[in-house]
Amino acid sequence: MPYTFSWWGNKVVEAKRIRENYLRVMENVEKAAARAGRSLSEVTVIAVTKTFALEIVKAAKEAGITHFGENYVQEALEKIKVAENATWHFIGRLQRNKAKYLPGNFQWVHSIDKAEVASTLERRAAGAEKTLHVLIQVNIAEEPTKGGVAPEKVQDLLDELLQFQFVKPRGLMIIPPLPEKPEDSRKWFVKLRELRDQLKAKGYPSEALQHLSMGMTDDYTVAVEEGSTMVRIGRAIFGERRLNR
Repeated sequence: MPYTFSWWGNKVVEAKRIRENYLRVMENVEKAAARAGRSLSEVTVIAVTKTFALEIVKAAKEAGITHFGENYVQEALEKIKVAENATWHFIGRLQRNKAKYLPGNFQWVHSIDKAEVASTLERRAAGAEKTLHVLIQVNIAEEPTKGGVAPEKVQDLLDELLQFQFVKPRGLMIIPPLPEKPEDSRKWFVKLRELRDQLKAKGYPSEALQHLSMGMTDDYTVAVEEGSTMVRIGRAIFGERRLNR
């Protein structure tokens, strides 16, 4: 199995194994991009370290990985210390009381879906004098159990974000329904791309809609074929997650 790891207690395999998996992902991204007439340089691979120990983050940094994603603020803070000079992406649901920790630790936030949370983040970022690049999370399939703004409300939220000085909108993000096979996600990726294109056609700045964060281990190659500029990969790089956090 290409995405498995061996564990001995709390120790992880060496950076070599992580690097092998990471390079395999990069190769798959490059091939998918080529099928769509794109280049590898257009896609950022974000290694998602949720639930993994500090040792595995260190190994990933040693393996040459420079972009990391985390779902939990408190868990991320220690990991950020051991991966200096890396770019950190917050990809989980953001609570207002956690916003104070993001400026200066994270450079990207993928999960903005409420104006109130964005306002709190702007205030915190202004106080720290740190810019945050943010993506609007869209509940593209309108699933009641998932975060994200409804597609028809994206424009309103984008209007709010464009008023800020330190919180800078940079695109859209989705977590589509869990696919049985990669191809099942394609329609959702197409919908997000079309939504982005519609907003651009209305005159919104290209910089504010530059990125599409879509695609994870099960469907990232399809996402790249449909225009993803950021894929969030955990299992394909690190192996199965540990159940105990």
